[in-house]
Amino acid sequence: MKEFIPHLTSIEVSNAYTAESVLVIRESDKDASQPLSQYGDGTIKLFKYLLELEYCINKRLMIDEIDTGIHYSRMKDFLKKVLQSAKNKNVQIFATTHSKECLEYYKQALQELGCEKDGRVIRIADTKSGIKAYTLNYEQLENSLFAESEIR
Repeated sequence: MKEFIPHLTSIEVSNAYTAESVLVIRESDKDASQPLSQYGDGTIKLFKYLLELEYCINKRLMIDEIDTGIHYSRMKDFLKKVLQSAKNKNVQIFATTHSKECLEYYKQALQELGCEKDGRVIRIADTKSGIKAYTLNYEQLENSLFAESEIR
């Protein structure tokens, strides 16, 4: 979480803001704590995914539209954090997206983490003979992005 909240010192449960308990963030450069809900969709989403990954150790996690709510300038770091956490916890992630940018950042994240052999993209296509699934490994993903092929 420190990559998204650089001065993070702790995450706590508090009922100081509402009658119900909420998560609050303490930062070293601020006098007062802030509810997690004040940090934006991307930070909240990352926190939720990191919690889900804790729950899914040695299992799988399915995420619909993983890129929704994540600013493009933070997408690669977001994906790297999720992928690294998943690898550390032996969690297989199945995630959907319709974003070519997300696929590009996914490729970059895999490369920067040295996990090219672990990543796949599965493209679902409606063909004349029915719905087909095509699996692309890292090299095929890289070539498809370079050639600007439709893989979403």
